[in-house]
Amino acid sequence: MASILKVNELQHTGGTTALTVDSSGRILQPTKPAFAVFQNTNLSGLNYASPTKAPFDTKDFDIGNNVTINNSAVFTAPINGIYHFGCNVMLDAVEASGYVDLMLYIDDSNVSQSDLSYRHLEDVQGGAYITMHASALIQLTANQTVTPYVRVNTDTAVGLRDGARFFGYLVS
Repeated sequence: MASILKVNELQHTGGTTALTVDSSGRILQPTKPAFAVFQNTNLSGLNYASPTKAPFDTKDFDIGNNVTINNSAVFTAPINGIYHFGCNVMLDAVEASGYVDLMLYIDDSNVSQSDLSYRHLEDVQGGAYITMHASALIQLTANQTVTPYVRVNTDTAVGLRDGARFFGYLVS
């Protein structure tokens, strides 16, 4: 026999709301970790010849207070789980670049030195502008970090456009 549970809210015994159900049946998880940060201004003359943390300076939102911004953005997993991340970076003045690379580092280390890492790699072929996007579903343990890194081959004076974004959330 099927059971029906009629509730508007589920709480932890300590009183923290874990889940709500509205009158249309939509489920919300108000404390589920999620964040979005962006770069608010254009930056120029940057040297990304070696992998360098991508700059971010503004939080859109940070549910759970898991992102630190200090010239870059670092997400720290509050609990073990599977997380989805995305990062968009727009560069200009990359005409002299052989290629550009956007990577998601775990605990400040490249996941691997092969194309199996969480990355976007593109041959610029003399273009002035490039938009890169990296996204990944990553299993993390509590206190592991995720940080976006940029590398621009050869060109040592590129610009990072405002509107670059880094975002993520706990899936399960």
